[in-house]
Amino acid sequence: MTEVAAAIERRDASPLEVLDLHVAHIEERNDALNAIVVLDLEHAFEAAANPRPGPLCGVPFTVKEAIETSGLPGCEASRLRPVETPIADAPVVARLREAGAILIGKTNVSELCAHPDSSNLVYGATRNPVDPSRSAGGSSGGEAAAVGSGMSAFGIGSDYGGSIRAPAHFCGIVGMRPGVGRIPTDGHLPRVQPPARRYWSTIGAVTRSVADLELVLSVLVGEPLAGSPLPRRVAIYRDVLDRPVDRCCDEAVDTAASRLGVEVVDATPPFQLEAERLYETLSAAESRKIIEGLGPLDDASPHLRSIWELVHDAPRAVFDPRVVAELEARAFAWLDEYPILLCPAAASPAFDLGYGEDDVFDLFHHCKLASAIGLPAAVVPVCSSPEGLPVGVQIVGRRGREDEVLAVARRIS
Repeated sequence: MTEVAAAIERRDASPLEVLDLHVAHIEERNDALNAIVVLDLEHAFEAAANPRPGPLCGVPFTVKEAIETSGLPGCEASRLRPVETPIADAPVVARLREAGAILIGKTNVSELCAHPDSSNLVYGATRNPVDPSRSAGGSSGGEAAAVGSGMSAFGIGSDYGGSIRAPAHFCGIVGMRPGVGRIPTDGHLPRVQPPARRYWSTIGAVTRSVADLELVLSVLVGEPLAGSPLPRRVAIYRDVLDRPVDRCCDEAVDTAASRLGVEVVDATPPFQLEAERLYETLSAAESRKIIEGLGPLDDASPHLRSIWELVHDAPRAVFDPRVVAELEARAFAWLDEYPILLCPAAASPAFDLGYGEDDVFDLFHHCKLASAIGLPAAVVPVCSSPEGLPVGVQIVGRRGREDEVLAVARRIS
């Protein structure tokens, strides 16, 4: 993507030529992968014919279906929600257009953005571009598939419990959720969200390289994020409960650490279980309330029904900002000593398409820590599994230090 932007700036390629190339990839691969579910090529070609100058001039991008884009419908891939067609872009989309990027369409998600497999009854299932028998992840799975297959130069997704990180890991690309408060989250469906989900959710990006990610996030944050030095110390975050992780995912962390050339220590955060349990308790309680409010689930996807089975007896819980602030204060103090954590992106590579077993959320327990503390976290591909599937590593950093996370990601990738 950075090469595309540079080629357009040098006038070695025009925005129309770049768009034609991506449309050719869409025509070649989208029917099989089902990544882009709402196309807007008429307006894309109009924008390419009259490109707006900026750091992303002429670069085509896609947006997760649940993020509002002017004139394009969205319903969180659910028959239980009304289709909404906004008249204005979400702030994140507006910033990208102002920087010259060209929107080509919206991508698939899991129903209500609630499941780590992007399959639903509105648009169908998105397939993994590396192995179409496997899932592309969720809930930003359509974004990862579109970017990983070359249909989109970069994509915008959102992440509550791993919804950017899991698809990046599954599809062998780069992805990052910024820390809480760094990028506006307005314009994400549903417009009214429960307090924990509203506070912990962030909007971020998926790309094919760390350099691309640095450029996109710099535009969204409004300041340059590239060029930060590596931190003096990096910690490998081991799960205190020692829950199962596939050998290839575990070894990828050690491989990544070996590429850094800085002090590496084993240092599981002392607040890990407390953070995870807070996240799990509030997530279950809020999911129960959301699904209860939908009415009969006759038109719900199998994945949403399976979530209801998990949460329908969840105890009610209330998001207490004082509890969260106290946990954050302890975490921030500890992270000053260990500014970067390396850990698996997931407990396994991409699972089979349609996977919906009860343990599906347990596969992403390493994602819960960054979510519950509101930290920036990136995933970069490091190696492949014995079956040839991508294996990524998660890099968790301090609040407000996306630049440090990206510096580590650049050295690892």
